[in-house]
Amino acid sequence: METLITSERIHTALNHIPLIGLMISLVPLVTGLILRDRRMLITALAMCIFCSGFVLVVMMTGDAAKGHFLGRLSELNLVDSSTREFVEAHEKRADLFGNFVFGEMIAAMAALAVVLTKPKRQFFAGWIVVLTTLAALAALIWVADSGGKIRHPEFRPSVSSVEPITDLHAPGSTRRGRLTVL
Repeated sequence: METLITSERIHTALNHIPLIGLMISLVPLVTGLILRDRRMLITALAMCIFCSGFVLVVMMTGDAAKGHFLGRLSELNLVDSSTREFVEAHEKRADLFGNFVFGEMIAAMAALAVVLTKPKRQFFAGWIVVLTTLAALAALIWVADSGGKIRHPEFRPSVSSVEPITDLHAPGSTRRGRLTVL
């Protein structure tokens, strides 16, 4: 089981929750605003808060994943400067643009407070959350793009320079290049 549950696999699985969750939360958020449905708006804002807050968990698992991933590749003598650069780029993007997601969470919390206390202003607050959610989604997609390039060289800019993946364990195999999937 140790090889199935690693910090980088946990991080990869969890990072979809904020991204997909915020995308899904836009549906009841916009629908609630258009239909002027207060209960739907409260539900959507709670979804936004949960999904944005989950970024904290994703970032914590990302820190553990970085050390484990690079350590494991170093043990196997498979880490190269390119992989390390993509890991560093992903971490920098996550640190920088995670703030967009936290800003979205703060906006959703403020909007929820407005919905609960000043219903006449709830729709203005809701549309602000729509805009901040779109900004957070753009940031999350940009961070996810750099994360995908860590273990998928086919997503990297110079696809033509990437060697094809072969079975390293096939009988007679002499290739000892970069391993892309552990």
